[in-house]
Amino acid sequence: MLTEKIIDFKFKGNRSYVHGTDIYDSMLLTAREYFGEYPTQMICSFHSLLRNQGICRIYEGKMPLGDDQVYAFSNIFIKTQPFQESIIDSDRPILSSYEYDEEEVTESIEVVKETARMLVKSTYTYIEQIVALTKKLHITLYPDAPGKWLLSKIKIEKMIDPAIYPGHTIIIDAEKKFHYRLTQCAISLDDKPIGNIWFSLLPSKEK
Repeated sequence: MLTEKIIDFKFKGNRSYVHGTDIYDSMLLTAREYFGEYPTQMICSFHSLLRNQGICRIYEGKMPLGDDQVYAFSNIFIKTQPFQESIIDSDRPILSSYEYDEEEVTESIEVVKETARMLVKSTYTYIEQIVALTKKLHITLYPDAPGKWLLSKIKIEKMIDPAIYPGHTIIIDAEKKFHYRLTQCAISLDDKPIGNIWFSLLPSKEK
């Protein structure tokens, strides 16, 4: 292990788990702080709902197997060199939350057939906007889905620095749906492909 950092999360809105966008942003910031630059590629997967504060660890080479449950895992590349990041439970409770209006994030979106697009806002992170836009597209396309759509995995290439996004348009195109268990969408910035995003359906009453 190269380094680890304690992450102090807050619940987003009325949720009782750490939102995937906050996990992504924490891993991205930890990598930026450690390496002194943003990754050129980030592939982040989410395995379980984290309900406590987290610990972010960075590894060189393969992450060793251990007893700690991994809640999120990222393969990152600094230029062409691969590294891994993980988020584990620190066993410290989360005691605060912050306001988050997902409808406000997507109030100016345009949905045409299986494509959703929106101009990037400066008041939210790009991952918040990508995820909210993808969720809105899912609700539009699959109104009878028996559960709640959650971020399962995201891959971003090159366009990882948040400073790139203001003034541009995020475009989400639905590509594949494996029944109601998993979906895959393409992400573009001003019609330039920058990655993919996967959602899974949680058939429960989770908020």
